[in-house]
Amino acid sequence: MSISDPTLTIAQGLFVLENNSGIFDEIKKVCAQYDVNLIVVGLPLSLSGNYSSKTAEVLKFIDELKSRLGIKVVKWDERLTTKIAQKSKIDMNLKRKKRQNKNLDDIISSTLILQSYLDFLKNKEKVIEQDEV
Repeated sequence: MSISDPTLTIAQGLFVLENNSGIFDEIKKVCAQYDVNLIVVGLPLSLSGNYSSKTAEVLKFIDELKSRLGIKVVKWDERLTTKIAQKSKIDMNLKRKKRQNKNLDDIISSTLILQSYLDFLKNKEKVIEQDEV
């Protein structure tokens, strides 16, 4: 799980939530703590952009998330984020044992997904500003 700063500029990794029966309550607590009004969920697509069996699972999760929390949820392409996370751990010169930590992959991946969305929002604003000139 990751969170953005109040200016919607920088994503920061927080922690990994276990996908169990209490996950929606945990997400609700985090949303209250950080005053969240929008959730970005990574959508696992195949490399060709098609839905997979995992995509159907995530879509079901998103539907339940929306109904339980009543917060807007955005689906965001998460293709290759795990590969990028693994490469970034190598680039950070982490020792092999630390690089094998799957939770670290998940935190980095969630940060990449959120940062990608935040960058999209900023670029969208720039396009609108240029159109107004």
